[in-house]
Amino acid sequence: MGLLSLFKTQRSRPKIFQKVSHELLSELAENNAWLSDYLEHQDKIARINWQGVFTYLEQSAVDKKHLITHQELTLLWLNQLRSQLSQQFFIYQSDHFIILSNGDDKFLNKLFKMTEAIYRRIKSALADILDPKFDAAENFKHPIFVTSDIDLYYDYVSYFYPEDGEFQQSSGVFLRYGINHFVVPESEFEQLEAVVAHELTHAMLSHLSLPVWVDEGLAVNTETMITRQANYRLNPQKNSRHNDFWNEKTIQEFWSGEGFQKPGETSELCYHLAQIIVASMAEEHPSFVEFVRNAKYPDSGEAAAYKVFGGSLGAIIEQFFGPGDWSPKPDQWSANQ
Repeated sequence: MGLLSLFKTQRSRPKIFQKVSHELLSELAENNAWLSDYLEHQDKIARINWQGVFTYLEQSAVDKKHLITHQELTLLWLNQLRSQLSQQFFIYQSDHFIILSNGDDKFLNKLFKMTEAIYRRIKSALADILDPKFDAAENFKHPIFVTSDIDLYYDYVSYFYPEDGEFQQSSGVFLRYGINHFVVPESEFEQLEAVVAHELTHAMLSHLSLPVWVDEGLAVNTETMITRQANYRLNPQKNSRHNDFWNEKTIQEFWSGEGFQKPGETSELCYHLAQIIVASMAEEHPSFVEFVRNAKYPDSGEAAAYKVFGGSLGAIIEQFFGPGDWSPKPDQWSANQ
């Protein structure tokens, strides 16, 4: 063996991802033709009736008719989506991810290295909160749909948002629909790190029924840690904006989660308030972990706050904005939303 050949051999490393073969996808589709019965053509992209799919699979498990793993169902679904796209999309997988993308090998190698590294850091940072049974489940991988076509991105994600009102521009979303997955436009690679860190945190916490503010606060702070962004605490200018905006009525948009979906200042201040509250609470780590494990969406974590801290969440808001009736009031949310 020549020196050049030896040098090349020593430098060659196996890819951290593999392309899912056409043969495997074809076999999956052939063995699961029943999926076509649950396609709904409502827009440019045929969607799956997931409620129907899960009902079918539950009954099939009882009858021992069709047994399918989470990973197989993910591949089956992504292959169905891939078949509708005009571009040359392919499905790839690594240890913890299945990605549908039309990117080249160079982009994919960077993407998979980044996602696996972020996965390890999130798993370490949130080790006390994550349920080890959740992500250690056999054949479980996180699905990501990545596209360089920004129009396709918005065609896909707009289906999951109300038709009325202004659509919030985004650089990536985590969708709790059917198989939980997140969708990102390829855009500039530098932006992807923050998006993946934020959305993967949502994905890894999705087994919990968290209030929106807790979920977003954890995601923003994890994103900040991974991307090494400045820890954005209250400064005089930001504090003034918060004081002008929040009152006993608008705070309910924060607790209910509605404000996070509103474009403009409301969304911006909701995300920032969630970030600083979660960062503040996390300073008492054992108590914060217990709170997160008990916090539930319907009351925005109010019962968990009484259980762990012995008082209302409103007391935390008072620390920043002074006395007032800041507590969550779920009975008012239906009127607000």
